[in-house]
Amino acid sequence: FGPDSWVNSMAATDDAYVATVGGQFGQSLWSSRDGIEWARAEIGERGANVTSVSSFGDTLIAAGSDADGRGAVWTSSDGTTWEQHELPVESVGWIDRVHAGSSGYAILAQSDGQQNPGPAEIFVDELTVEVGQNGAFTVLDADGNELAVIYGEEATYEGNQIILPDAETGEMLVTFTQEELNAAWEAVWRTFEGGFQPEGPQYVLLLSADGVEWTAFDIAEQVTNFYPNAVALGDEAIVMTGWSEGAVEGGGQAMWVGTAP
Repeated sequence: FGPDSWVNSMAATDDAYVATVGGQFGQSLWSSRDGIEWARAEIGERGANVTSVSSFGDTLIAAGSDADGRGAVWTSSDGTTWEQHELPVESVGWIDRVHAGSSGYAILAQSDGQQNPGPAEIFVDELTVEVGQNGAFTVLDADGNELAVIYGEEATYEGNQIILPDAETGEMLVTFTQEELNAAWEAVWRTFEGGFQPEGPQYVLLLSADGVEWTAFDIAEQVTNFYPNAVALGDEAIVMTGWSEGAVEGGGQAMWVGTAP
């Protein structure tokens, strides 16, 4: 995965293993047949970002955001080929984790339209480097044509210089500084000032028996002033834990149990 990377979540079936791997430049999806040899897995369009994986039976499931920053879910049988499925809530903008249980899958998502931002852009001479949250650098020419896609683990460093090599020749394709990269992301985040999360997160619970067809439940309609951070789905019950305002003086941790659909 690279010397400066870390694994955020893993899942497996009888035929494949998958992992979400964080690195200096973003988070990516990797797959393996034996748990020893790993390769980056392509998922969604350029700019898609996977934050969590899980599995149930012979189905692998990945959740995160698509290239437009909307919440997204994909399924796979082999960890290499992935199919995206429509979610019933158009404004889902952030999915932190997907959970597998004995009766299917559950997702806690924010439904306030909060999006996964990016890409950031760095301009070097006549080239543009788009930086996605999945750790990929896409190099474009002056006409917007794609010249190369280079992943973070393929980049090299000299001091604060980040060097992106040509995949065929190994020679330098473009270089820029860490400060330029930081400034590019700061410019992206500034576009959300005052509007990124205007009224605080609104949470929605998404449930599916197969990872393909999903049903949405508005948590605020079930329990008020509750901000969940974990969910478990069993045959007969849904259990959520999180912060509840008013549970104790000043608020505190609480647990909510509901009937599984």
